[in-house]
Order: sequence, then structure tokens, then C-alpha cells
Amino acid sequence: MSEPRPSGAKPAATAAAEPPLLPPGTFSVERGVRVKATGFGRVDFDVREALAAIYAANPKALMFGTDLPCTRAPRPYRDDDLRLVVETLGEKGAAKVLCENAIAFYAPRALRR
Repeated sequence: MSEPRPSGAKPAATAAAEPPLLPPGTFSVERGVRVKATGFGRVDFDVREALAAIYAANPKALMFGTDLPCTRAPRPYRDDDLRLVVETLGEKGAAKVLCENAIAFYAPRALRR
């Protein structure tokens, strides 16, 4: 059995959340908590700023998700959401957020890098 590893479902959908969730320190990413970067159509804060702040605090913290089928979001997932990750974090950062971090988090201990 593997050890428990904390993760946050996603950043809060509002910048007015109490306590404030952004910038660095969000979800204690410096201490290893992971954050699913998803639901960009539901937030009222700058997603680029949030991605950059969380990535700067811990490059292993973010894991991208599409949030499909997006039934409650004011706007559903768009391919531009994925492009935003690449444009904000660059190719190396995007590779971590789009693939490597999730593999490292979800893979069985024997398969983790």
C-alpha cells in the first residue's frame, strides 16, 4: 500500500475566496500538495498569473485537466486552455504540467520516476 499524497481538486473558482488562494502558498504547494489545473472557464482571476505563481512555488505541483464535460462552467474547455499552459510555462514547464507530474503522482510506486 502506498503512502497518502495530498492533492487539491483545483484552485478556487473565485479570487475572493477566504482565505485568499493565490499567489504562492496556494494549497501548500511548497510542501508537496498537488493542484489540478482545470476549469479555466469557471474562474474570475488571471489563470496565467495563477499557473506561473504555483509553478514557481513548486514545478511538480500542477497537473492539467480538461474538466470535460464542463456542464456547470460558464464556458467549456477549449484547446486555447491547453495553449495557455504552453505559452505561460514554456515547452519544458508544459511537459511537466501536461504529462510528467501526473505520471509521477498517480503511477504506482514501482513505476514512479
